[in-house]
Amino acid sequence: MEQTIDPVLVRNVAEAIAEQRIDPAIFSAAIAGLVSIFVASISAFAVFQTQVRRLRRELQLEFAIETALQMFLRIEKWPQRSFGELERRFKGLAPDELRTHLIRCGAVTFKGEENKELWGLVERNSKKLSPENSE
Repeated sequence: MEQTIDPVLVRNVAEAIAEQRIDPAIFSAAIAGLVSIFVASISAFAVFQTQVRRLRRELQLEFAIETALQMFLRIEKWPQRSFGELERRFKGLAPDELRTHLIRCGAVTFKGEENKELWGLVERNSKKLSPENSE
């Protein structure tokens, strides 16, 4: 935020002070107000920068989780993985949080044997998503 001060305004204020047209108490109050605005602006900017750094770190973690999930679900041997296996591999995530990350990375859920919850990437399971295979 770059602010410029009008030199004509500064000259007029200086002349008014020199001629005693402005009460020194009013002038002091105006200076105090300008200083407080300046300090508040700096504080707001610092808070903003802190929030941006925090959000950037959070989004990096989210992106890393989703990238790891995609890599795990792209392993050729298994087009689908059980939710239990995913929970074992991605410890530290609550079950619903893990499901949210799975959906964000492009995975969908299927029912396996004995109604086991399976997850797989849409791109690898497109044939199972056709209308003929719907539940």
